[in-house]
Amino acid sequence: MSFGNEIRNVVSNVVKNTKTEKITIKYWYDKEICDKFDWRIMHIANMDQNLSKVPGNNNTYDRKKWDILKSIEPFVFNKKTCNITKPQMTAIYLDASHNHFISAETVLSWSGIWDMSWDSDKEIFAFIQSMSSSVIFAISALEVFCNNFLIGKSNEEILATERFEDWSVKEYNKNDIEWFGMEKKVFRLLPLIFKLSESEFNNDLSNKVKSLIKLRNRLIHLRSTDIEPQKGQKSLWKQLFEQSKWSPALLSKDLIEYFYDKSWNEYPRWLRLCPF
Repeated sequence: MSFGNEIRNVVSNVVKNTKTEKITIKYWYDKEICDKFDWRIMHIANMDQNLSKVPGNNNTYDRKKWDILKSIEPFVFNKKTCNITKPQMTAIYLDASHNHFISAETVLSWSGIWDMSWDSDKEIFAFIQSMSSSVIFAISALEVFCNNFLIGKSNEEILATERFEDWSVKEYNKNDIEWFGMEKKVFRLLPLIFKLSESEFNNDLSNKVKSLIKLRNRLIHLRSTDIEPQKGQKSLWKQLFEQSKWSPALLSKDLIEYFYDKSWNEYPRWLRLCPF
């Protein structure tokens, strides 16, 4: 299992800084130990403190002496060096979306929304704020999930190839993909990455996610017609209330799981440990 360039760089730097060239750091993934840590960590692995006593070399080793190797990024802030454990941003955004949706649900539960008996405008605004945030973070989670496949890739490398009905072929590099719209990233790029056909995503889940993307775009690029809708146009506020029937975070998470399930790929750690 790959732990990304961050861990490889950390290991490489430790080896370079070691006086004895014969010492090699070995690291691996042990679910029993690593799963006790926060599910939103970008990369995590086990490293033996004794270095020579690692699984596979027929030596005994003490599991209690294992170090946890996390993806760390140092930077200077207020003239002090900080070391931050790097997060898996798909997990961060999904968690934020989920928390905002819970807040929106809480407002609905005690405000009497179902019989429209609002106590104050404060309740209405609290719902709109929480629901809007939930939608935006849910789609941001999908976008960063797509962009994770571009990390460490050069712009000269062909990352995806699309074949059309007229037998023509379109090749995409990193720069092309960075500028894809959200629907194209999710419903054209990801099927190429997971080696699945577009036709497999014409279902109720994909339709709900497409509607969610449109609502997110409407919130991000709020236009005058969104604030004061024209005759026959659905109100933005009505859309937010309708979206409250389905958790945006769960829609995005379900779609990501769908890609992994259909392609028979193992869930990444953050998705396997997601608590909702």
